[in-house]
Amino acid sequence: MADVMQYYVDKVHNPEAAIAFLEARAQIDPKASPMIYYLAGLHAMLNHRDAAIKYLTLSAQYGG
Repeated sequence: MADVMQYYVDKVHNPEAAIAFLEARAQIDPKASPMIYYLAGLHAMLNHRDAAIKYLTLSAQYGG
């Protein structure tokens, strides 16, 4: 999964696509705290404060 994230962020320069990918994965496995934590980080990077806090809280809730 890290390779996919790196592709979208570093090579394609499309963090929104990385967010869409991770949000789709979060629907499948909502308790995957490292993935949710990365999702929070991407939202924070793009100044999506509400979404960043939401996913950071979920990550902490599930042990991230």
